Amino acid sequence: MLTEKYGHIEEEHIPIFESLLKKYGYGIVLDLGCGDINPKGKSKLVNILIEFDIRNSAKKYFSFSPNSLKNTSFIQGDVRKQPFANLSIDLILMLGIYGDCVPYAEGAEYVKKFPDISQSLTEFKKQFKVSQEKLLAETVRVLKKEGNIIVSNSIIRQPIEETIKKFSDYYDITEVYSTDERYLLLGRVIK
Repeated sequence: MLTEKYGHIEEEHIPIFESLLKKYGYGIVLDLGCGDINPKGKSKLVNILIEFDIRNSAKKYFSFSPNSLKNTSFIQGDVRKQPFANLSIDLILMLGIYGDCVPYAEGAEYVKKFPDISQSLTEFKKQFKVSQEKLLAETVRVLKKEGNIIVSNSIIRQPIEETIKKFSDYYDITEVYSTDERYLLLGRVIK
């Protein structure tokens, strides 16, 4: 269930998520694939917030008074090619983006390129795995060695076991919060 306040966070995980933001949001917080979720709730709990999305949706869909989000920046770009310096981010939020990291326009291209639906789906799945690898490699590149990552699953219900297995190649998973359909993970870069 999407929450109005934070998007891909289960209602019962909100207090945990807020606690994690307060604890680890002391520096630069990067919200990858933020979408059109209002950043006001997050911005109140962290020092500096960067909302990063391919469509820059949060900035387009919400009008803010200039003084309401002084600690928040909006940057448009691809999560697989982040414009941030190496080891520059203290906390990364991946709220639903890991299971949905191929932009819709690219997915539509596979349908055009491969009219046979099974071939189109096969090619899309290959690209999806490549996109996930690129996304994870980029998060490791930009996250400070002592930094953390908070992950929740997406609309595409990737099982928690698969996510933990994949993230374990890059991160030490330090905390797991799970319900029937949704999960929240906290991790640190493997040193």
